[in-house]
Amino acid sequence: MTKVRMSSDEVWRRGDEWYDNHIRPLVEIEANIGKLITIDVETGKYEVTTWLDSVRGSDKLLALHPDAELIQIRIGYPVVDTFGGIRLMPGKGL
Repeated sequence: MTKVRMSSDEVWRRGDEWYDNHIRPLVEIEANIGKLITIDVETGKYEVTTWLDSVRGSDKLLALHPDAELIQIRIGYPVVDTFGGIRLMPGKGL
């Protein structure tokens, strides 16, 4: 039987919910600011990695749950990266 995939909006909603309600207090420490966190939005399992090693985090989670739906968040920032734009820091205006 083929697994029904969630919509992109649902994946992000669930990932944000896991991060905000369970994971954030555990990972938002000075040593992790700027690192990436990959979250399995169904189980809440996660991996914190450096930017250059981010694929390893996804691979580890997929090894545990091959059909996992994952998101990546840059710890301490509202976005992972920008392309040709400006990056606003959390709680800061222009």
